Amino acid sequence: MRLSLLSALLPALLPSWRFFDRIGPAPHVEYSWGAAAVEAGRAWRPLRPEPAHVALGTLLARLLWNPERNEALFLVSCAERLLEDPSAARADLLWRRVADLIRQERIGSADAADSRLSGYLRVRIVEVTREGHRLARAVRYVSEARPLPGPR
Repeated sequence: MRLSLLSALLPALLPSWRFFDRIGPAPHVEYSWGAAAVEAGRAWRPLRPEPAHVALGTLLARLLWNPERNEALFLVSCAERLLEDPSAARADLLWRRVADLIRQERIGSADAADSRLSGYLRVRIVEVTREGHRLARAVRYVSEARPLPGPR
């Protein structure tokens, strides 16, 4: 009884460091939007790109509250799972999360009255690796163009 209790508590007391087993490039999620399905896929944009500079006060505040970064980490996790074990459900989850973010950004933008909240959206996953002195980009997944859902 004591041995089984100790073996059950041991992982909580001494955490596993197995999450370092696979270190590789983090996938980047990009999107393309177009009024028609054939237009979606022409101009790819990074989803929530990292800013070039962050003020010290903002950086300190982000240590305590940073929902945008949490969302970005969740999307990277979704992309990694989709690449490791592709399935329609995983692809749909990634597409829906990106669609929600795009819709939120477009509704909150200054030109929301002018911007159409309809159209077609494609999502792709790109891995960036270093090859010598240059960066190589490999497209690992591209979704089909699907209608962007309107406001809820």
